[in-house]
Amino acid sequence: MIDSFAIERRPAALILGEHSLAGQAVLNRLGSENWLSVVTDFERALDQMSLRVFDVVVIVSRQSELQVLQFARHIRSQSTRTRVATVLAISDEVSPEEAELAGIDRVVGFESGVKDVVLHIAQAATQRVEKSRLRRKENFVL
Repeated sequence: MIDSFAIERRPAALILGEHSLAGQAVLNRLGSENWLSVVTDFERALDQMSLRVFDVVVIVSRQSELQVLQFARHIRSQSTRTRVATVLAISDEVSPEEAELAGIDRVVGFESGVKDVVLHIAQAATQRVEKSRLRRKENFVL
C-alpha cells in the first residue's frame, strides 16, 4: 500500500458525482481516506478545489453526460487549471471524442472503471511520494 507518512497533507484525488457507490468502491480499494476526498455534490467539489490542489479528479456519472462535460470544462478553465493534474471520468455516456474536447484525460465505463481509476490514483500518489522523498533528501544534503 502507499506510505501515508510521505504523502503531503493535500488529498491525491477528488472523486465526485451523484453515483457515490463507484466513489466508495475506489475508496475501499485504496483503503486510505486521509488522501482521498469523495463528494457527491458538484458545488462541494468546486469548494474543495478552491482550497486544495489535486493530482487526480474523478468525475462519476451514470446519467448526466452534460454535467460531466460541463464540470470537466470548468476544471480545465483558467481559474483551476493549475489546481488539477489529471481529470478522469467514470461514465458510460461520454464518448472519447467529447471527453477530449472537454479536457478529460481518460473515460472508463462502470464495468472496468473502478479498477482503472484505482490504478491511476495509486500511481499518482506513488509519484508524489517519490517526489517528496527526493525533496527531503535534497534538503537534507544542503
